[in-house]
Parts: sequence; structure tokens; C-alpha cells
Amino acid sequence: MQAFDINVLSLWLIFILELIIAGIVLSAHSKTKNFERDYKKAIKDTQKELEDVVTDTAREASESLDEVSSVARTAAQQIHELSERLKEEIETSLLTETKAQLSNLESSAKEQIAELNQELIGAVSHTKSQMNSLLLAHVKEATKEIDTYRDEQKSALAEKAANQVQLVAKQYLSENLSKEQVHTLCLALISKTLEVRSTPSTKEKSA
Repeated sequence: MQAFDINVLSLWLIFILELIIAGIVLSAHSKTKNFERDYKKAIKDTQKELEDVVTDTAREASESLDEVSSVARTAAQQIHELSERLKEEIETSLLTETKAQLSNLESSAKEQIAELNQELIGAVSHTKSQMNSLLLAHVKEATKEIDTYRDEQKSALAEKAANQVQLVAKQYLSENLSKEQVHTLCLALISKTLEVRSTPSTKEKSA
């Protein structure tokens, strides 16, 4: 009878242990499922956040590039327009300019150069290399156009004036010159331009 009681008790203990083990297994399984669900959700949310960050960054970069390109195009257009105005003024006034007209033209050129410098300062702060390329390209184009309005004797002086334009632009962009240095270079440019205008051509001398 005592042996039977021990066996029954043993069976009950085994049954209770199995229930405990089953409970532990079920709890662990449930926790594993919850962890997997939370893990997948966290990965999905992280991927979504990364995609949003990449999209926003790309959009901001595109907007910034558009802004820089717009500023560069505007500055380049102003440089081209300035060279056109100088070319027209030189062409129409070579034979008729007086000292008073030269003085007025010098003042106008100083104002135009000052305005252009302000535009260049803003553009250079965004993209120095792009502005350098655009600026030098337009200066070379203006140089070619101005040279077509010179005879043989004046072409050398015209080339000096054009080279002075390049010097101002190149040194300003590559060396970050001070306002005083830029002013000095611009005055040198104006001096060269006036020298071209005031020097009689071969045709004028022969006349």
C-alpha cells in the first residue's frame, strides 16, 4: 500500500513537472513570436525612416544645385552684357570721344564693376569652381569679339585690355583678394581700356 502511494505521488509530481515545462515552453514560444514581430516592425520602420531621409536629402541637394546654377547663370549673363556694352561704346566712340566723355565712361565702368563684384561675391560663396569656369569662358568670348573691332596697330592694346579682364577675374576667384586689391585691378583694367580708346589707329594717323 505504501509503495502504491509513492508511485501515485511520483506520477503526480511528473505530471506537475510536465505542466510547468509546458508552461515555460509556451511562454518562451510566445515571447519569441512577440520578439520576431517587434523586430520585423522595427526593421521596417527603420527602412522607412532611411528612405525618407535619403529622399529629403536628394530633394534638398537638387534645390541647392538649382539655386547655385541660377546664380551662376545670372552672373555670367551680366558679365556678357557688360562686355557687349563696353564693346558698343568703344566701337561708336573711337573717333568722337572727348576728355569729358572719357571721364563719364570711367565713372560708369567703375559702377558697373562694383555691381558685378557684389554679384560675384554671392555666387563664389556657393560654387567657386563653377563660377571660375563660366567667368573665364565669357571673358575669352568677349576678348574675341572686341579684337574684331581693332585694326592691326590697336589689336595689341586690345589684347592687353582683355588680358587685364582675365587677370581681375582669375585672381579674384582663385586668391580671394581684398576689396582694395580688386579695386586696384579694376582701375588698371579701366586704364588699359582708355589707352585703347585714346590711341589713334593706323587709319587715323594716315588721315
